[in-house]
Amino acid sequence: MRHYPSLDAYENSGLLGCMRKTLQYLKNGEQSNGGSDAHDSDGPHCEVWVITEYDDDESVAKVFGAPLTKLSFDRVSFNPDEERFTCHLPGGERLLIVADIYWLRDDWRDWLITQL
Repeated sequence: MRHYPSLDAYENSGLLGCMRKTLQYLKNGEQSNGGSDAHDSDGPHCEVWVITEYDDDESVAKVFGAPLTKLSFDRVSFNPDEERFTCHLPGGERLLIVADIYWLRDDWRDWLITQL
């Protein structure tokens, strides 16, 4: 799992593709249900965690104290154009990004969809 202590660190990580689009989303805010996301570059520092293809229940539990399918989120959103789930952890200062690509486990994908 990749960890970025702030949005600026995430931006400077050099990630390409959908992760760059995710950064733009996080900095600009998501228009969902008529609201906007409070996590922007002028807002409170926000830690960003990114699930990688090498992660499993054990690595997620090591960081968050429980496997992915047992975590509690304030909100989960999905953007099909950017192929990612954005999971807002309780407290509003931590985000978990899960790319919806070929290596994402089916049970994780199914569970995240039920959280939408």
